[in-house]
Amino acid sequence: MSTPEPERLDPTEGAAPAPTDPGRGAPPVWSPLRDLLATYDREVEASLRAATDADSGLARVRILHNALGRSIAVHDAILVAALCPMLERLPDGEAVAERLRRGCEERAVLLEEFDEVSRGVAAPNVYPVSGEVVERVLAGLRRSFTAHAEDETTRVGDVMEAAAASTDPDTLGALMALEARLAPTRTRVDMLRHPGSSLRKTIYRSVDRGHEWVDSHHGWTEPSALDASPRVAQVQELKRQAALPHPTVRGLLAAYDATIDQTIEGFVGAKGPLEKAEAAHRLSAAIALHDSVVGGTLCPLLGGVPGGEPLARALREECGQRAELQQAWTGFSADIAPEDLFERHEAEATARIAPLIESFQSHEREESLDVASLLETIPEESFRTMASPFEDAMWPWHGQGPALLAVRMAGWAKSAPSRAHPALVRHPSSRVLRSFFHLTDHFQDHWKDSALERWVFPHLPTRPFSGRGSGSRQMR
Repeated sequence: MSTPEPERLDPTEGAAPAPTDPGRGAPPVWSPLRDLLATYDREVEASLRAATDADSGLARVRILHNALGRSIAVHDAILVAALCPMLERLPDGEAVAERLRRGCEERAVLLEEFDEVSRGVAAPNVYPVSGEVVERVLAGLRRSFTAHAEDETTRVGDVMEAAAASTDPDTLGALMALEARLAPTRTRVDMLRHPGSSLRKTIYRSVDRGHEWVDSHHGWTEPSALDASPRVAQVQELKRQAALPHPTVRGLLAAYDATIDQTIEGFVGAKGPLEKAEAAHRLSAAIALHDSVVGGTLCPLLGGVPGGEPLARALREECGQRAELQQAWTGFSADIAPEDLFERHEAEATARIAPLIESFQSHEREESLDVASLLETIPEESFRTMASPFEDAMWPWHGQGPALLAVRMAGWAKSAPSRAHPALVRHPSSRVLRSFFHLTDHFQDHWKDSALERWVFPHLPTRPFSGRGSGSRQMR
């Protein structure tokens, strides 16, 4: 399915060392500018490789539509609005700027050709009908962008080197970042010819957002790309453990805690400020669900086992401490826009999330050592000694032992609240409080689990280069 592509070398690989200023021996100012431009090129090159390596026509057109076309649109908008005007003010830079503009217009024509065959068409139908156009557009974009990267490495570098004293990398970098946030996400030749028009940018950006909403309902957004909500992830893992032929308590608890570890990894690996804020909210919700399950199912079981009451008490105290940390996080973040949490208030936000992560990791170590060791010593029929006999009657096809515990935990997680509540911390096994707070949290989360919400507020692609995500994510 993949179209062969000539070997693509990194423009900076094998290049001669940057010339130095004879007076001071330091690299000239154009060297960091060249690195800055190469950074913007890398996202487009990665999308080009992904589209070329795609193993199906559907995957290829999705990458072209969702990633490659958007990244080229924003990249070229940055060039014509920030880099070209600066080059025109430098000696011998006007011809280079004009060459860059022609390349941008060439790519805009190619992307408009793809837009004509894909607009209003369901994603699975584009390649079977217009596969030849898709391949021609991809080949043209690959050829055009390869030439552009070579121009930036040689011609732009030469102009920058000649006028090193009159260029400021920091100023240009800030201007490019600003343009990345303002740029439309679809290429238009008209926009490239009037790069300084703020009104056009605002109008086209709003129109593009409307197109993205429509596209999400034509199969352009891949459903499998959405992260499962913490509730769904936990319930699915518990059900999987219950269905194992011979589940163990240690394996059950380790697998359940691993769902939180994955959420922590998502927070640590988040790139932009908004993505990090969304990951922090997901993490807080995931730990709230986890602790509700621990307090409502695991602690009552430990309380009925000889020698287990001290462990149950310690787990409840830990859940209470994490509930206080979660309330502090919720109170802090309630009045701050998500995109500002880890951009303008990064130190304060990190100071509230870090103790929550440390507390859970401490709980994970103690649970694997003490709780699992104790529960492994009790007979399988002891897992049925719970507060409500109705639970046993509802699951008669499950045997004794850890499988039954996994089913109980999954049932509790389905109706657990996604926020910490003092009343539930004091009465963790109350089904009435659990259901009540689940409903209140569900309302506050703006019906995040409903099909209607996913239709009205679908997951939309992020804006390239800006460091900010966009589109709603399920958190509960």
